[in-house]
Amino acid sequence: AALQALVAMAASNGEKERGAAARALLGLSSSRDAADALMRVEGFVEAVAGLVLTAKMSTKEEASKAFDILVANGWHLAEAIGSVESALQALKSSARSHNCSSRARMHSLSALHTLSRCEKLRDTL
Repeated sequence: AALQALVAMAASNGEKERGAAARALLGLSSSRDAADALMRVEGFVEAVAGLVLTAKMSTKEEASKAFDILVANGWHLAEAIGSVESALQALKSSARSHNCSSRARMHSLSALHTLSRCEKLRDTL
């Protein structure tokens, strides 16, 4: 229930809530068990993709870093994230964008690079 509330915060319209959710998700993404639990929450990947696309600069950085850490945590996580079209589009957009920070672009490129090494996703990128 707590993870669902966190995902709901990430998907909300309030910038403060979205920033707090991004920081919490970033902290949780480095733990493999927490990452697995997050991936089971409906709408998680889409909520983080929304943060990468539409949040303010620091929140975009945290969300793109969370994706980068998550895909590096295991192939099963990479495949799950890579199978969500909105996540791929958010990472691609952030990697190309001129209105993102260099850190957000770097984390997005790193996540895309990791995804490109996954055989099941190679053709979709």
